Amino acid sequence: MELQPTQGHGYRAIFYFLRQYKLIYGVILVLTLVAAALESIGVMAFFPLFSSLLRTSEEAPGGILGMTTDAVAYLPIADPIVAALILLVLVMLTKTFFTLAREILSAYGSAQVHYSVQRQIMDRYASAHYQFFLDNRQGALLYNLLDAPSAVSGLLLKGPQMATLLLKTLLITLVLLFIFPLAALVLIVVGLGYYGLAHLLSKKISYRLGQGMTQSGIEQTVISNEFISGFRQIVTLNAARHWVERLERENKRYTDLFAKNQAWLAVPRPLMEFFAVGLLLGFILLLRLSNPNNFYQELATLGVFAVALVQVLPSISALGRMRMEIMTSLPNVDLAYQALTAPVPRRCHPLKLAQHRHQGGPHGVHAPATGRLRASGRRPATQGAHP
Repeated sequence: MELQPTQGHGYRAIFYFLRQYKLIYGVILVLTLVAAALESIGVMAFFPLFSSLLRTSEEAPGGILGMTTDAVAYLPIADPIVAALILLVLVMLTKTFFTLAREILSAYGSAQVHYSVQRQIMDRYASAHYQFFLDNRQGALLYNLLDAPSAVSGLLLKGPQMATLLLKTLLITLVLLFIFPLAALVLIVVGLGYYGLAHLLSKKISYRLGQGMTQSGIEQTVISNEFISGFRQIVTLNAARHWVERLERENKRYTDLFAKNQAWLAVPRPLMEFFAVGLLLGFILLLRLSNPNNFYQELATLGVFAVALVQVLPSISALGRMRMEIMTSLPNVDLAYQALTAPVPRRCHPLKLAQHRHQGGPHGVHAPATGRLRASGRRPATQGAHP
């Protein structure tokens, strides 16, 4: 029976592959935690630099920002601006190192997952009974083998990226809560509302578009395989137009679905950019009206808030986009999951079958699956067939 992506197996498929490659995901998660923590420290590291450049106050600030000022004071450098620059550079270099390590490991792990999933599917097909290939279209099997594993490897890339963005957003927002509680609360409400909207759109729209693109991709592979495999007969009968029209319909269907999916993915970013500008301008206006006498004393803190905003809002936007991209690719992940877990009638491995025949004498020993077919009156697939 030909495999079809289903709504019920989607998340089960994700957890199946997470368990299978938990070591790779675990190492990536550790690097993600470190990189996210350094992101929040990097935001705070701007405060001593802004404070030294603007000379806003001679008093040392308290709280979480005071920690960065104390770190600058421990450096054996007299010039506060140079010391603040060195601290910022050190934090950024460390963050860059862990970020690159995570990205390189994610890319390597993604390639290994693609190789492993494709090899496992091929091993199952190689040991499948002849009847299995009669019951399934060759184009659909080719799609499961060649295209579905790419979605699993893509999931390995997007998963750590989403974890990085989420942790980065949470830690920077925590820093903002100590600096500007009101602005941080507004940011939390907007971020949760935005992600909730992205979650709803991904389930109602992105997943359905992904199902349509997967089904269309399967049909295109089936049509192409039929045309190329039967090219001699098709040309002899002058029937090529039939396959061209079928492929044209599926190609147009896939193009329409792909365009709709890209349009939905493009919606969140300009909205978040507009909100970022509005929030920053609104906060500047609020500071100016509420505390006009000490406004210039707050410029260093305002600079930290601007840096945090530039870091957080694109992360929130990317989280929503990646959530929708994962739901779009989920039908392909589900196909790979079913290809590895669905029951497949199996025959004995050719090497083992040869050993059984050698041990059983001239009459040989046949695999159980062959015996079942023989009982049903069918010709055994192991006789006269080349695996």
